[in-house]
Amino acid sequence: MRIEVSALVHLQWWHEQPVENGHIGSGVFIRRLDSEWLDVVKSQCPKVEAREQIEFLSPYTYRFFYEFDGEEQQSVDLNLATHQDKQPILRAIILSRIVKPTSIGYDSVWIKSFYRTTAIAQHYHDQVINNLNLAFLIEGDEDWNTITDNDVAVMTELWDSLQFFLDDANEPKYRRIVRAIKFNEWAYAIYFPELSHPIIHAALESMICTGSRHNKAQIIQRLPQVVSFISKEQAEDIYRTCCGFKHRQCCRRHETAPKH
Repeated sequence: MRIEVSALVHLQWWHEQPVENGHIGSGVFIRRLDSEWLDVVKSQCPKVEAREQIEFLSPYTYRFFYEFDGEEQQSVDLNLATHQDKQPILRAIILSRIVKPTSIGYDSVWIKSFYRTTAIAQHYHDQVINNLNLAFLIEGDEDWNTITDNDVAVMTELWDSLQFFLDDANEPKYRRIVRAIKFNEWAYAIYFPELSHPIIHAALESMICTGSRHNKAQIIQRLPQVVSFISKEQAEDIYRTCCGFKHRQCCRRHETAPKH
């Protein structure tokens, strides 16, 4: 039996034309939602429509999905998308944010579909209604929250490398890269920029710093070597901006404290 695992998302189309149908890697696709397919999902899984009504970014317009062969189980719980089922799509979402910051969150609407015949499917879904599928961007960036054909091409190019880094056999050797990816993802889950910025900076440090001493020198000297369009002066600004988020308030309290 053909089984599909899908994550429903919303993409903007104000500034750029989104991809219609694109293969990202290992059978994972992103495709514009078919309205008839979505109507059937909503009729079988009423929580999907309820969730859509409270999303910050709605309606659902696209889905990440992949398919495999399997069997439908007697228990509804056994037919829901598992943590393991979600992994290929979660990795595609990671790539979407590496290529271009998007507000596609991890708490997507997950659908597991069992195609009993070519045209008839049974859809399963178990969603907590008050969870929101959202990652937080800099104000204004959400207007560009889309994935184009060019974006998919870059994601496809990077797909095998991401699988290599995340493979359990390779992760210890490339832990700095994996840690940087994780820090970057965690930052998008935080609404307040003064809290998320130091975490993004930690991702940067994970990539270019080799020790705990002389942190400023490592940032200023190595960042321009890694990113050719960043000057030494800009690297110092990046370092000082992070220091400002982390220490400025403490410094102000220290500066205004009475002297004894």
